[in-house]
Amino acid sequence: HKYPGWYSKYGKWWEAYNRLAYPGRNKPIAFEEVGYQYPHRCWTCMVPALIREDMIVEKVDGQWRTYCSETCYWTDAVAFRGEYEGRET
Repeated sequence: HKYPGWYSKYGKWWEAYNRLAYPGRNKPIAFEEVGYQYPHRCWTCMVPALIREDMIVEKVDGQWRTYCSETCYWTDAVAFRGEYEGRET
């Protein structure tokens, strides 16, 4: 094997990804059962919001949202909040 230990660490994930890679055969990847929990995603940039000291979980417009940083929180909850009032996003 060219990369010892790679398959035991990442193989199952790539098998699940390959199974879900064909449009029309399954639900969107985020809604399929894959045997593990997806991490929270930042509401603004959609990057996985890993648990770090600058991660923010805040209630905005009555909905709990996760942000990867203060900048992403500010962008959604402060800077552009007025842009979305009265219409769905």
